[in-house]
Amino acid sequence: MVRKTIVILLLLGGCDVAEEGAPPPDHSADVARCNQLVSTICVRVAACGPLSVNDCQVSLRREIDCTRAVGVTAGFSQCLREVQTASCQALTDATGELALPVSCVGVVSVR
Repeated sequence: MVRKTIVILLLLGGCDVAEEGAPPPDHSADVARCNQLVSTICVRVAACGPLSVNDCQVSLRREIDCTRAVGVTAGFSQCLREVQTASCQALTDATGELALPVSCVGVVSVR
């Protein structure tokens, strides 16, 4: 199962401030990248263990509201690559819980 503490490491709180009268910023690309990250993690997790892609996504989406994504860091692509290429052993900690690469820490900002 995906632990909340791991998910918290993935995300940083963000805050949007628009100038008065300005339209709100468009974060659709950030939302799409967040969804891409969740999908990438879950495809890899499903290949390693008992969770299906769908079950993993349901679990992660309980903790990560990608509709609230407001940014990604420059390390986003590296995080994706490392998740895709990590061994199953590298993606789990000693208790069998999800352990994401260090490059994924704080890669998506949500408000």
